[in-house]
Amino acid sequence: MDTDVLDVPHATAGVVSPTVTLPVADGTSLLGTWRSVVLVDLNRDNPRRSVRLSFVGG
Repeated sequence: MDTDVLDVPHATAGVVSPTVTLPVADGTSLLGTWRSVVLVDLNRDNPRRSVRLSFVGG
């Protein structure tokens, strides 16, 4: 087994944040014109994933 391939998800986690704060107003995201939310998973060993959303009123 190639250990370099197994290190990719761990190295990526150090560069790409595992969390994001997304401002929303009146049910619409307040992202800029060229911004988007992207989910990236480089670990193919476990195909099952979950995404947690938390909403904080303000």
